[in-house]
Amino acid sequence: MYRLCAQEMYTIEGGPVFRIDYPTFNKELIFDAIRGYAGEDVTIDTFHQFWTIGGTSIYRVDTTQNTLVFEHNLNTISGVAGMATDANNIIWLAGGYLFSYDPLLKTHTNFGPMNYVCAGDLTFWNGDLYMTSTTNQIIKIDRNNPTNCMVHLDLNQSPIGLATIWNCVTGQTRTFAFGEGDVLEINFADKTYELATDLKIGATGATSPTEWHASLPFHKAIDTILFANPLCGMADGTIEFVPEASENGKLEFSLDGSVWQSSGLFTQLPAGSYSINIRGGSCKSITHTVVLDNMNAPSILAEALTPAVCKMHSGSITVLDTSNSTELEYSLDEQNWQAEPLFSSLATGWYTVTARDTEGCLSFADAYVRDSNSMYIKQILRNQDTAAVCAGTTVTLRALGDPAWSYAWSENGVPLDGLNSFLVFVAPSDTG
Repeated sequence: MYRLCAQEMYTIEGGPVFRIDYPTFNKELIFDAIRGYAGEDVTIDTFHQFWTIGGTSIYRVDTTQNTLVFEHNLNTISGVAGMATDANNIIWLAGGYLFSYDPLLKTHTNFGPMNYVCAGDLTFWNGDLYMTSTTNQIIKIDRNNPTNCMVHLDLNQSPIGLATIWNCVTGQTRTFAFGEGDVLEINFADKTYELATDLKIGATGATSPTEWHASLPFHKAIDTILFANPLCGMADGTIEFVPEASENGKLEFSLDGSVWQSSGLFTQLPAGSYSINIRGGSCKSITHTVVLDNMNAPSILAEALTPAVCKMHSGSITVLDTSNSTELEYSLDEQNWQAEPLFSSLATGWYTVTARDTEGCLSFADAYVRDSNSMYIKQILRNQDTAAVCAGTTVTLRALGDPAWSYAWSENGVPLDGLNSFLVFVAPSDTG
């Protein structure tokens, strides 16, 4: 049985199934049992069981034997492309028609034809069901009337797979769209999207172990995180995770990932950045970071400025002194200190910045430098805003760090002779 962590996703590429780590998006082959039988999509139910679809047949994936077990046929002439499981362990399926399947009763319901065709996957957000369409759009599905589905978001490429991860500590969900192009992060609330990674992760479908949580209204497993900062130079800080009532007795907590306890209370802590491991209950397995500052210590924020480009050490982090302290020193390893609040030549990854005042009190802040092989600009002008830009204008965009590139206007990768009121994207005039 494969381990399931909350902050990871799974993609299927016409047969092979891969684990996608978050936030690195590193890919690992898990099993290849689906090749030749199915492969349109994959979903994980509330019991951690993998399912897949091939044509109109539904299969249960035996991950221990790397085999498929036929479970049900939808008996329809309309093929199915996407699937997702809700909190009631009902599997929803879509192609040209919308279906639901109950694995316990081994029965399905045909809700009829849809006014959009599913391109490859379904997912949930805030209780509602969404799908990728063959029209490069995210569609909100009306489960009561599938002919009344509505466009929720237009995209500049055609992703196929959708995967939503749920954070049991914050209750927040994040949805990612996979295809042959870049991986996009979808913001359902704002109806926007942005680049998650430019690693090309091909997928005919995607899922996560916590995707079904998004079929419910907002909820979380941890009610409150309490903490008390230590006195400067002392180890008297505390962190306490207080579970929701429904999670009492189900969760375990660890500071180092090896020694576990049923209580979410940790005491006698010096100042520092702590990664608390949580497992059990609806959390599955997740890590949450809590920063303890020394009392009366300086207050800082850390922000990643320039992404690491082409997998080189080109990222940077700047530190903001929010307490207006004087004579602060900064370090990434608490050994090498500098007065300049800027760190450069950084590879992709998480960094903890430490600030130290003249009394030796420490403050901490975390930042993540992402990996990017190219600059990506999402919607920047629309409607009346385009009137302010002359046709054929070359626009210079300044990155917040080194380097800065020159860009030219284009739409869907085609250079523009003039601008219109459609979405306008920026394409680099050189590669980087």
